[in-house]
Amino acid sequence: MSDALDWFINLTSNALRHINHYYTEWARELLNKMNVKGYVIVSNYKPRIPQCGLACSMGVGGVGFIFIERSFFEDKRIPEELKKFIIAHELAHIARGHLVATLFARVLVQMNLNVLRETVVSTLKSKGFLETIFGMSLSLYWLYGLLELIKIDIELVRAQELEADSLAVELAGCEGSRYFIKLLEVLKEQGYDVSHEGVLGLPALTIRERLYNLQLLCRIPSLP
Repeated sequence: MSDALDWFINLTSNALRHINHYYTEWARELLNKMNVKGYVIVSNYKPRIPQCGLACSMGVGGVGFIFIERSFFEDKRIPEELKKFIIAHELAHIARGHLVATLFARVLVQMNLNVLRETVVSTLKSKGFLETIFGMSLSLYWLYGLLELIKIDIELVRAQELEADSLAVELAGCEGSRYFIKLLEVLKEQGYDVSHEGVLGLPALTIRERLYNLQLLCRIPSLP
């Protein structure tokens, strides 16, 4: 618990130290546009946060942090519309409380995984025939529950990301979406197929699915 608290304090401290006032103000305008009360800090956090690409977020309701990759957002060659679309996407995660649902699902997955592991170990150590049969049955029960939770987590991640993209289109407009589509197309051409992963690193959303959703929302013809 102490390590987690130290990590959160360090994260918050660095976020405040590297706050980007321009984009933080823009995030506030977006919250007003959504009729959501709160305050979201946009930060050029350094060093990079593990599992955080161009941007990631942490928070719930209207309160939280958006962490952006410094070099990308300071690059003058990157269109402003693209930067704002990415921020709007992360803001949507905070406003809709996506982090809470994801954490809850993954805590349940981890709990089931731990129980399954203990049950399997206990079964392997048992010497009696009835104990072994009971242990195997119990292991199958927990395995089924674990697989269902993993499936729920994957569906949750997919739904959240598509919702965040849809809200980003509403907040930042289709011009930013067009630039983001080009970015996704470049990634696809470079051989990237998976956009987001669920628990245990399983694919949850493909780049093709995100492209289709954005093209549909902005009525952009899809490439062959």
